[in-house]
This record gives sequence, C-alpha cells and structure tokens, in this order.
Amino acid sequence: MQKQIYLCGFMGAGKSTLLKRLAVSKEINCYDLDDLLLNEAQEKTVGALVEKNGWPFFRALEQKKISELMNSSQSFILALGGGALTEDLVKKLNEKGALIWLNTPFDVCYERVLIEGLKRPLVAQGKASLAKLFDEREALYSLSRYQFSPEIQEQIQSPVDLLDLIKN
Repeated sequence: MQKQIYLCGFMGAGKSTLLKRLAVSKEINCYDLDDLLLNEAQEKTVGALVEKNGWPFFRALEQKKISELMNSSQSFILALGGGALTEDLVKKLNEKGALIWLNTPFDVCYERVLIEGLKRPLVAQGKASLAKLFDEREALYSLSRYQFSPEIQEQIQSPVDLLDLIKN
C-alpha cells in the first residue's frame, strides 16, 4: 500500500526532530525537504541558498520537489519547510496522502529556533515579525487533515506509531 505522509508546521515545530526519530527504523523512506533542496543545490544552509538566489527561487524549488515526490509511486514521510504550503498544495497533499500539522505553540518554536540562530534566515527579523508570520501560516497549517500537539508528537517513536494515529 502506498502511503505518503507530509509533516508541516512552523520552524521549530519539531518536523526534523520527529523525522529523525522515524528514520531510525528504516521502515519507510524519510526525507527532509530542506536537506533534499540543499543537496541538489550543493549548499550547506537554507540561509546561504536564499542569500545567493532569493526567496522566490527557494520557494519554487520547494514546490518542484514536493510535486516530484507527490507524483511518485513511492511511500515516504516528508518534513516540509515551514513556508512551503499554499492553499492549493494543502488540498493536494490532503488528497494524495496524510498532511499532518505539528501544532507547536509559537513560544516553543521561537525558543527552539533561537538555539539554532543564524541557520534560519527569518530569525534575524525578530520575535514580533516571526509571531506575525506564525499567525499568517497557522491558517494554512490548520487545513491539514491531522493535527498533533507536542504531547502527541512525543508519543511517536516509530512509523508504526504514526500510522496508528492516522488510521481512519
């Protein structure tokens, strides 16, 4: 059975952390969208890629790679970038697979991204700007078929745990 699972949420929501936990089992391919893009572009950080080519170029790369994976026949779990979603894409991802919003409160996300600092280009805009962006993106995230709080995220230790949570 083909299963495509997409993890969305704001930067610092826990997408990459959860993905790393799930990848340990090797039961299903696990991809981080940012890592895929950086590998293809031969860059070390999203910041470097954006600085070199701009946000529109980066967002176009995201959309292209998501489309490639979505239209493939493989099963996988994909951690999306925090700003990768559009209304049209949310609809497609919900239809094609399971779109899961890691619904982590802004203050938790913000504390996590501060630890990483300059690895995330938008952090330089400051807390108020990030809070506004969080609020704007939350409307798209909330259209996901599934929403997992941090408490639920912590319970997921394997792909089987995740699949159990999204069974209809």
